[in-house]
Amino acid sequence: LIYRDKLHKKIIRFHNSGNQLELLNAYVQASKLTKNVNEKAFFLTQSYVFSLELGEDKLSESIYKKLKKMKRI
Repeated sequence: LIYRDKLHKKIIRFHNSGNQLELLNAYVQASKLTKNVNEKAFFLTQSYVFSLELGEDKLSESIYKKLKKMKRI
């Protein structure tokens, strides 16, 4: 739980600083930590958006497949 709280604080900090690459990595990490399906979908969706914006094609494709499997795309 402590690690999760630190991760959420990092996400907010990266949003505020505009560091999209770190934000992308934090969302990917958060999606792996949560067991809640809705939270996982949210974090993956955010990861997907940032991966597209940053031109991370391989990662975008991987996240897309996960979201599709979850029936979120």
